Amino acid sequence: MSQFEFDSLFSSIEPAFVVGPGCVLILFVLLRIVRPKLASLSPSVIGRDESGSYYTISLVLVLPLYVLLICLIIESALMMVAKMGTVYSAYSAGRSAMVWLPGDPVRKDMVQLAAVQSMTPFASSFRRHQQHSSIAAHVNERHNRDYFAAYRRMPSNRQTRRYVSHKRNYAALATTTEIEAPANDPDGEITVTVNYEFPFNLPGAGRVFGRVAPWPGAHFRTRTITSTVRFTIQGPRGRRRTLGIGYAYDH
Repeated sequence: MSQFEFDSLFSSIEPAFVVGPGCVLILFVLLRIVRPKLASLSPSVIGRDESGSYYTISLVLVLPLYVLLICLIIESALMMVAKMGTVYSAYSAGRSAMVWLPGDPVRKDMVQLAAVQSMTPFASSFRRHQQHSSIAAHVNERHNRDYFAAYRRMPSNRQTRRYVSHKRNYAALATTTEIEAPANDPDGEITVTVNYEFPFNLPGAGRVFGRVAPWPGAHFRTRTITSTVRFTIQGPRGRRRTLGIGYAYDH
C-alpha cells in the first residue's frame, strides 16, 4: 500500500505555478496593447517617413521583456514535467525498497538504481550538462548498455546510444534518494524521497527559479525538485525475512 500527499504535487515547484500563468497573462495583455500598433505598421511606412521609427523603437525596447516572459513560461512547463518525473521515480524507488530492504537492508543501491532508471526519460541530454568533472564518477557503462538495450526493444524508440547515455548519465548525477525504513518491523512504513537537480537552459529563467549547480565546474543553474512516497512494507515475519526466493543482485 502506498501513500502520496496531494500537496506533494506542488512542493518544490511552487514558483512555477505562479510565474508560469502570470507570465502568460502579462504576455496576453501586452500583445493586446501592441497588436493594433503593429497592424498599422509596414515596411513602406518605416521607409517613407520617420513616424514608423516610433513604433520600431518601442518594439525593440519591449522585445527583451517578451523573450524573458516566453523563457519563463517554457521553463515553468518543463519544471512541471520534471516534477511528474520525480513522482514516478519516487514510486519506482519505493517499490524497489519494498522488495530489497526487508530481505537485505544494505542493498540501498538498488533503490537508487530504480530511481535513476525511472528518472532517465525526464533527464537532460544537453552536452553542456555533461561537461564538468563530477559527471565521470556517475557514469556506469554497464548500466548504460543495459538501459539502452531495453530502450531499443521498443520499435518506436530510435534515438542514438549517445543521446540515451547522456540522459542516463545526467540522471545518475542529478538524482539522489533518501530512505527511512524501520529496523525490525515487517509491517512498518518505508519513506522514500527522490531529489532531482533540474537544469535550466533558457536565459534568465535560471536566475529567477534556481541557483548555481552544486557540482564543481558546472556552469549552469539548477533547482532541486523533490517527491516523497510512503509504502507499507508487508515483509515476511520469519527470522530470515525472505520468501525463500534468491535475488539476482546484478539484475
